[in-house]
Amino acid sequence: MKEKTREIKITDREKRIIELVSIGYTDSEITQALNMNISTLRGAITYLYNKTGTVNRQHLACWALRRGIIQ
Repeated sequence: MKEKTREIKITDREKRIIELVSIGYTDSEITQALNMNISTLRGAITYLYNKTGTVNRQHLACWALRRGIIQ
């Protein structure tokens, strides 16, 4: 999938979700860590895919790593 070229603003909450996804946390572990429900998390991840032009967790993590959003 072609990536968007415009600058994308990532909120602190989105960054934290990406960090946890990138280190392999499951949905359940992320919801516990961020005190959110599963449907909210799944919606946030889908929103991140659309916002960043990514298609899965690995692609999202690579996208964030290349842009210095995560280390």
